[in-house]
Amino acid sequence: MGVVWVIEKPGRGEKSMAGLLQGDVAVRAFASIRNFLKLGRLSALKPNAILVRGDDFAGDTENLEKLIEIHWPQAKALVVCGLAPKPDSRTYFVSEAHYGELPFIVQKLLAKTDDEGLRYLTAGELCLDFEGKQFRVLPHGEWNHLTFKETQILRYLMRFQDRYLSHEDLCNEIWKGVKVSPKSVSSHMSRLRTNLMSSHFTIESVYGGGYRLVHHDSAP
Repeated sequence: MGVVWVIEKPGRGEKSMAGLLQGDVAVRAFASIRNFLKLGRLSALKPNAILVRGDDFAGDTENLEKLIEIHWPQAKALVVCGLAPKPDSRTYFVSEAHYGELPFIVQKLLAKTDDEGLRYLTAGELCLDFEGKQFRVLPHGEWNHLTFKETQILRYLMRFQDRYLSHEDLCNEIWKGVKVSPKSVSSHMSRLRTNLMSSHFTIESVYGGGYRLVHHDSAP
């Protein structure tokens, strides 16, 4: 069983992150960042992952990332909940809509296989197996195979679901700064869009605005 520390203000009852995770992992909750920094550094039991309720501490999450890297380098990731994701951040974000899946997401987080991120990533009923280069629709859909590049693109789109990612964002993240033609990126997106036809998701594109992963119900 993994050890997870949760930083969130009290008073949410069953809707708290700590409440959702009880029984699945060993949880220690902190009601403030001050208590987290003071008591956490004294704790002999170190965390495998740290979750912070972003809308409780919106102005402090960037500093927290740096402090966690210094004091708790063994923590595999910091998951920030309730904030819009930033493409230049290596933090994993969970939207309010996906709070119910937090136990599943954390379990997969604790099973992370490499420095690039999670082996499994979910967005609604869409589940991506990064190591296996495949995705399926939960709970009983069959696995659909992808190329490695398509797998990278889908993971990036899932991490920042509903947010447009520009051509430059994609080149920096997927091609590591190598300039790739818009036509080449469009070709990858077209094949990935075809693969996703078995799910309830599609890739929406806007000229000059980029690409985003959307659920069919939210597509225009």
